[in-house]
Amino acid sequence: MFILLTECNKKDEPLSNNSSNNNLVYGKVVDAVSNTGVSGAHVMLINSSGGYPSVLNLIADTITDANGNFVFSPVLKGIDVQATADKYFDSQLYSIYDNQFKQSHILTIDPQTYLKFHIVNSLKTYHNIQVDATIKGAGISLGGDNVDTIITGSICDATISKIGYWLTNTNEQKRVYIPINTNRFDTTFIQINY
Repeated sequence: MFILLTECNKKDEPLSNNSSNNNLVYGKVVDAVSNTGVSGAHVMLINSSGGYPSVLNLIADTITDANGNFVFSPVLKGIDVQATADKYFDSQLYSIYDNQFKQSHILTIDPQTYLKFHIVNSLKTYHNIQVDATIKGAGISLGGDNVDTIITGSICDATISKIGYWLTNTNEQKRVYIPINTNRFDTTFIQINY
């Protein structure tokens, strides 16, 4: 009985990536900006019902170690893996096929940042502005004439490096890009004068 309990407890402990078990799924959750492992990330093995609409079923889950490593053993074949962590966007579903169980899988997650826009028509050269900020899986779209406004709390992907907007007057239309350095997990201030 003691041996059985010991074996059950070992299943809950992190396993070595060098195991020869062909059914192991292992890998690392990596920060898209720093390219370093994310500790404490939640990694899920998911299986689809195969119907329409498809229902996703949680098969197993684990937490990454201090270096962002994870491992599952044994697992069902034909499943997906996904990672999430506090202040990060969820990774995409990553399909694991039968011949990929022995490979190391890298799951990249994008850190969130928060944007604060101040948009003001101070130059009076253009009367209309259309701002488009790409956010993970969505976007901000704002348009108006002679805009003077502040937008706060917009969450976006910390890997973005520019914000684009259109300017229009009676004679022309032009596209402008502002380079930005987003602050991971913090607020980035953006001033647009047009």
